[in-house]
Amino acid sequence: THGSETWNFGAGSPPVTVQSDGNAEKHAKDGYAVTTYAYGEPGDYIARVERSNERGEKAIAQVHVHVGAP
Repeated sequence: THGSETWNFGAGSPPVTVQSDGNAEKHAKDGYAVTTYAYGEPGDYIARVERSNERGEKAIAQVHVHVGAP
């Protein structure tokens, strides 16, 4: 499964694009690339990811992230 994911973490930072390749060892065991993001301020954010495969087909998902005060 080859493709890429573009993450927008909803905090004003630039999008992050990662490549997924089921044959690459540096990825998670399911073949998907791994990315992390640390929010600098408490609040509610919408993190969105857009995935495209080698045929150019796209899927979009989003999740609500609540960051509490430290």
